[in-house]
This record gives sequence, C-alpha cells and structure tokens, in this order.
Amino acid sequence: PGFPHGIIDNIPALAGFCADRDIPFHVDSCMGGFLLPWLKRLGRLNEPTRKNFDFSVRGVTSISADVHKYGCANKGASLIMYRSREMRKNQFYAITDWPGGLYCSPSVSGSRSGALLAQAWASVVILGEEGFLEKTRKIQDMHDRLAEEIPKIDGLEVVGKPDAYCVAFTSKDFDIYAVAEALDSFGWHSTRLHKPKCLHMETSDR
Repeated sequence: PGFPHGIIDNIPALAGFCADRDIPFHVDSCMGGFLLPWLKRLGRLNEPTRKNFDFSVRGVTSISADVHKYGCANKGASLIMYRSREMRKNQFYAITDWPGGLYCSPSVSGSRSGALLAQAWASVVILGEEGFLEKTRKIQDMHDRLAEEIPKIDGLEVVGKPDAYCVAFTSKDFDIYAVAEALDSFGWHSTRLHKPKCLHMETSDR
C-alpha cells in the first residue's frame, strides 16, 4: 500500500499497460512486502484490483520489500526480487580493469556488515509462517477498527478506502494539524501529510 493513505494501487492495470509497451514494471512493496502476502492468505484482500500485486501479475518484473518494517528486522535490511535471472544480472556492477583486480558488487554501497542480514534472516525464521499469520491478523484487525471508528468522531473523515498498514484521516471543519498537536500532547504521534492535508496512523503489534 502507498505510504500516505494505505491504499494499494491497481497493479494489474499498471503492469499490463507497461507489458503492452515492453516496459519493465517495478512494484515498490517496501511497506507491504511482509504484510500483504499474509493478508492475501487470510482472505483479507478481496477486491480483484488490489489483491494481486506479485509475479502472478503479467508485466511485473521486479519487487522490493523491507525486512525492517513488517518483517520485524532491524533497519537496513531490504531485498529486491526479479522475475528472471536474466533481469537480475543487470543489478550487479562489475569492473574488470581496476588495478586491484576484478571488482563486482550487487549494490551501490559495496561492502556491508553481514550482521544485519543475519539478524533479518533470524527474525523471519523465528516468526515463521504461523507467526506472520498471527501478527498480520492482529495488525489488520486494528487497522479495520481504526478505519471504522474514526469517521464516527464528529468532523473527521477517512481519506479514500485504505487497504492495509495505515489509516489517513482529515477534516473539513477544523485544522487537522491542530489535531496532530493535541494528539502529540497525549503521546499519540501521527504522521502529518498534505495534498490533501491529513494525518495518518500506522498499525503494528509492536
């Protein structure tokens, strides 16, 4: 889902448009990569235009996901997947005439600590399939309740039809940023957004 409003784009339509023109299509699933697949397994994504977002969709050529978000790893662990090995080979940088010899790297940053990768792997393995399903169920229950209860507050309305991860809300009656400041004073921190002016609250079990 998109960061501001938690709404999933119509990936089949967008990817199909690109496929018809032989244009690669990347799905930025950094926020939902470790959430949406489990929601799909739980039957919590039902609209056809929103429940299909992976390599089963014609035209999707690559997908990125952050393990440090709903994968529960420490920040700095992300992954990118490609539809084919042929496409993945373009990810690698290689120089053959460097005085130090052959130099190859799969990323811009070059050398990295293996600790983050080990920790990310351990987090995913420890949670396992049942752990992710249970976490996702709790997170989505909270998300759906927020989306249902916020409009019951006089002057507030939800932005769009959020699918997962966060609920954005605004007001036509008063300054929504003033609401954010009032919430801050009670320890309820929300993200301030614009176009339109609104706030969003993310859902998590942490």
